[in-house]
Amino acid sequence: MNRLEYLTRTAEEFGRAMHPIKRALKVEDLMLFGSVAKRKEEPRDVDILLIHSNPIIEEFKQIIADNNSFSDAEKLIYLKQKLHSSGVDLMAQLDGTQVMPLIAQNLFNVNYMHSDFFKNPGYRASWRAKNCNPDPQFDKRIIESGLIFNPLTNHYDIPASQRYIIPSD
Repeated sequence: MNRLEYLTRTAEEFGRAMHPIKRALKVEDLMLFGSVAKRKEEPRDVDILLIHSNPIIEEFKQIIADNNSFSDAEKLIYLKQKLHSSGVDLMAQLDGTQVMPLIAQNLFNVNYMHSDFFKNPGYRASWRAKNCNPDPQFDKRIIESGLIFNPLTNHYDIPASQRYIIPSD
């Protein structure tokens, strides 16, 4: 199995692990983007965008944005603790998956976007200010190349542009 296949399968394993708890987490979609979604020959890592409406995740996103020294493993542990009150055991969902070794190596990147991004110009501007430097078109590129996890096929095979449209401001 080559690197692209391995990272694609690992992203799909993440989708399968997260799908049963999506509703409890208030996650609307899992979107694969970046080099794996674009099917580049030797991708370095996996990039996932979690589209949600969860205030706990939004607070977590703010904390990690303010302190970018957290490793991916530290982020996961912190998020696990924050989500404990909602009855979700994030580690149990991911335990034994290939996701965990990639997280340990900082090669499984999860980005967070509240669903308000598509409805609220103020939120959209704030998200862009934090996430689109140095590329001001970052959000558009994600949607253009992104693929949504499809629980019916267990693949990222729904073009994000079919489900999400970035309003022109």
